[in-house]
Amino acid sequence: MAKLPTHLHQQIVHRICRAPLGLPSERQTWLGVLTDRPSYIRIDWTGALEDFANGVTHRLPVPDLIDALRALNRYFGDGDAQAEITALCTQAAQYPPNPGVGPNAIYDGYRQERIAEWSKPEHAIDKRFVRLILLKEQTEGIRFVEPPEARSYNDLRDVLRDTPDAAFVLLGGPGSGKSTLLRRLQIDEAEDRQADHSPSLTFFVPLNRYPPEAHDPRTWLLAEWQTAYHDMPPLSQLLGSGQMVLLLDALNEISHRNDEDYAERVRQWDDFLYAATQQGNRAVLTCRTLDYTALLGRNHPVTRVTVKPMTPALIETFLQQHLAEHAGPIYKQLSRDSKQLALYSTPYFLSLLVKHIRQTPAGAELPRGRAALFSAFIREALRREVHKPMLTQTLLTPRDRAKLANNAWASDTDLPDQGELMRQLGRLAYTMQGRSSSAGAQVRIKLAAALKLLPAELAEGIVTIGRGLNVLDEDLARGEVQFFHQLWQEYFAARQLAHSASDAAERVRQPWQADAVAEPLAQTLARLSDRDPLPGLPSTGWEETVQIAAAMTDDDTDPDTDAFVRGLMDANLPLAGLCAAAPDVHVSKALKSELQQALIARTRDPHADLRARIAAGEALGRLGDPRFVRALGPANADGVRPAYLRPPLIDVPNGRYTIGDNQSSYDDEKPAHPVDVASFALGQFPVTNAEFKCFIDAGGYDDERWWETDAAKAWRRGEGSVEGQKQRGRDNRATFKGWTEDFIQGQVTQNRITSKQAEDWITIRNWTDERFEEWLEDNFPAGTRYRQPDQWDDPNFNNMAQPVVGVSGYEAWAYCVWLSAQTGWTFRLPTEAEWEAACRGVEGRRYAYGDDFEVTLGNTFESHIRRTTPVGVFPSGATPSGLIDMTGNTWDWTSSLFVDYPYSNSSEHEDADSSTARVLRGGSWFNFRDFARGSSRSSYDPVARGYFIGFRVVCVRPLIL
Repeated sequence: MAKLPTHLHQQIVHRICRAPLGLPSERQTWLGVLTDRPSYIRIDWTGALEDFANGVTHRLPVPDLIDALRALNRYFGDGDAQAEITALCTQAAQYPPNPGVGPNAIYDGYRQERIAEWSKPEHAIDKRFVRLILLKEQTEGIRFVEPPEARSYNDLRDVLRDTPDAAFVLLGGPGSGKSTLLRRLQIDEAEDRQADHSPSLTFFVPLNRYPPEAHDPRTWLLAEWQTAYHDMPPLSQLLGSGQMVLLLDALNEISHRNDEDYAERVRQWDDFLYAATQQGNRAVLTCRTLDYTALLGRNHPVTRVTVKPMTPALIETFLQQHLAEHAGPIYKQLSRDSKQLALYSTPYFLSLLVKHIRQTPAGAELPRGRAALFSAFIREALRREVHKPMLTQTLLTPRDRAKLANNAWASDTDLPDQGELMRQLGRLAYTMQGRSSSAGAQVRIKLAAALKLLPAELAEGIVTIGRGLNVLDEDLARGEVQFFHQLWQEYFAARQLAHSASDAAERVRQPWQADAVAEPLAQTLARLSDRDPLPGLPSTGWEETVQIAAAMTDDDTDPDTDAFVRGLMDANLPLAGLCAAAPDVHVSKALKSELQQALIARTRDPHADLRARIAAGEALGRLGDPRFVRALGPANADGVRPAYLRPPLIDVPNGRYTIGDNQSSYDDEKPAHPVDVASFALGQFPVTNAEFKCFIDAGGYDDERWWETDAAKAWRRGEGSVEGQKQRGRDNRATFKGWTEDFIQGQVTQNRITSKQAEDWITIRNWTDERFEEWLEDNFPAGTRYRQPDQWDDPNFNNMAQPVVGVSGYEAWAYCVWLSAQTGWTFRLPTEAEWEAACRGVEGRRYAYGDDFEVTLGNTFESHIRRTTPVGVFPSGATPSGLIDMTGNTWDWTSSLFVDYPYSNSSEHEDADSSTARVLRGGSWFNFRDFARGSSRSSYDPVARGYFIGFRVVCVRPLIL
């Protein structure tokens, strides 16, 4: 049987019918047999004939139109339809000749196929709940004044439109919706280009198809295109004309033998992307955040776009949208546990939760973790499939069926696994993940190979039931099978791994000593482009699987969760900490304490690689840091005693200290002069998110008692909360306008700013005044009332062990007043003289640790970390007395007004009621070494809330503790 050319089929289906799916008609029939691959699109013959009669088909050349009509008549015409098609053939012959099917007609057909392909419920996305943050460096003055917020998006098209870079990598955690966003981009681009008749096309490719033996991405892509779309122009032609947007899904799933091989294969893709983008094409890749190692962009800029977790407000809105009157109680239950709320901050998990709630009785306890959530989903799916003949008693025993019918489970991760179905799905996932050359990636294998991994007599049934459960996905055209989502592969592999603590440990074993890691820190820093953040140590690919497995050990049949987690400590200490911190993993108090002390020791270990110390600090933030004493304050009006964390303190002796630096190139640090400083105790660390969370949880923003001055009270009400920030922006722009573009670019070569910052500065420098004022209004809307720090919902800054940032001077002061009321001690901000005395000591050191700058001793611009680090991970960068992060990480608010030296402890320098600019000290992760000197001063209005601004506290202890 002859088949129609694909472009004619596309035109008939999409141009004649004018819709890709769901046309109502009594006479629908499949058109898939007319092409070389299935179509899954039905055609409304009655509507089609009417459209022919109305002349809708003029874009088709007449001879081809007649041939198409006759072919349809031959294959599907009968009765009245046959007569009508014959009549239309005669009518079409009278149309004036057309020049032929142009590229737009062919491209439109291709686009309609892509729209139809992804217009399925499982690929739907509600953009109201998408948070994309473009990780471009922010526009800052040479003194690094208050930055605007990172631009937030909910549509990838807007990211492509707003940023000139040709290549992007979309980063996010498991279940964040990266692949769905990429498919959504293909639909949106197809619809947009259809409307504007642009020649641009998209090509979506899962990179887990890239075979281990392939070493030339271009050749492989050309072959993939030819196989899938052989009636389209060759991909080489389209790339050569700069018409393509390549959508490359899951960079982390490229097959590889080891870390070195993976790095080499990614570099080959990077070279291909450079060549392709030089021709005018664009590319968007996706990758799990944990697995992204900044190997892209060696010769060209690659912009990072992060899929942020949903905020609590978005989670609540999502639940209201999907659960109506049940949303309130559900959200209230979630919000009681910050770990549970964090779990459901990704669209995939939240969608599964909604499905679960709809299928369970009201008042049922919510799943506490991923393992419980997935297990609940499987139980419900099995109930739907239980009567299918293929689900034999070998696969699901009578006892399994009874457990399903009676909802009788030993634990929240228990499944009906007496039969072979669950066991074999677990073995299949574990074997696929383990045998793959890229462990931990979503693996696709040939169906025949998958069947060989299963018992012969059960294999077909298991694959068929797996598809019915929506955990397996089969590509009929390619003859391949994979788990429907990488998380499902990890879940079933975890069910197997949970029974072997030793195997789990070996799967995630990771070197952490500086002399043992795969790529030394210096080598990593040398290969990074100026805009790349320091990546973590390479992952093994099994981390997510092991975390899910840890939750599955906590049941009545295998209660030794402690043994499982303790078994991970030697192999991967931070991962052991993350497992113990999970909401659905329960370890003993003794093991938790052991883990905490081990993690603290790792952060202090000078022999540990910096990236290993950061990972340990982040795990400690999740588990809880015992260096901060947790206690309860006085009862409030409701009789509740709020919790607070008392910080560790370092005594600074009284004495005469030299303040300022006559050798500095900044006049505001001159003259150097002696100041008598009374003894005091300073917080060993900047105030952390964990400490500040206590203030938020206690209603600190709602209680006016803590906001002592008139200016602080007005700020809390939203009066003038942004005017100072706007004026800072105007001053900043005036500085930019005073510089030439060459001078700004010179800051890049001096390693003071990134190339992206330079681009942003020049852009703002060249804006009109009107455009700049519009930008200020967009970023700092008048009357804004703040109830949490600016970066509170940003995972780059909100680990509980990181210093709190994005707080104004008023918020810092209010916290001190609140903490004083809870403890009975007096807490306040340090004066700038106290801060400098503590940092430089009586010796007058240039930096906290000595006179010579060292990139590995503090979190500054040179370290490439590009965000705050957990407190305490630079032990060798401390002062001799043990003060941490006095060089870099965050600028610290002081109580001092920014006025000329010499300093005196008088109203000229210390006036709590003044709303004028205050002094910040210490430099930050955002700033280069000059500003990390102990004498460096920066001027900020107390309304400033930068993502590099934090604070530390001074304590006046009572005489008797």
